Amino acid sequence: MKANQQTPPWVRWVYLALAVFQLLMIWVDVREYQQYRFCVESGIFSPAGLQDAFSGHAYRWVMSGLLCILFLFAFAAMKHDVRKAKWIGILGGLLTAMLLAWACLPLVLPLPSSNAFWVIMLVALAGATIYAWYEYFKARKRTEESSYEP
Repeated sequence: MKANQQTPPWVRWVYLALAVFQLLMIWVDVREYQQYRFCVESGIFSPAGLQDAFSGHAYRWVMSGLLCILFLFAFAAMKHDVRKAKWIGILGGLLTAMLLAWACLPLVLPLPSSNAFWVIMLVALAGATIYAWYEYFKARKRTEESSYEP
């Protein structure tokens, strides 16, 4: 894409629709989890079976929540010039918070039997966070240099 081309305005609304879709997915999972609880309370499943089911649901809730946050940020940021240091800094802060939350997640929720997904997501979030802060400092330096020119 050329530097002077702008993203079509409808893309911004696609991000909002994706955020709403992620919230809908959380709602559907919560309803499914309530059905599991009913099965445990009625004696069909054991509490250990509920714990296994819950660990998978909890990770889906967290992933949907993280995606919802990112889509809402993209929706808000597309109205502005995201190459400005201010927006890149906000993204860097958001990604840092998400990285810390993801890194602390095993302290709060039990990991599923395979934690490879958690590790892959941790590495991906760390890479995106480092890149965002790199771009922030680069944009800030570029802004400072252009403000000092006569």
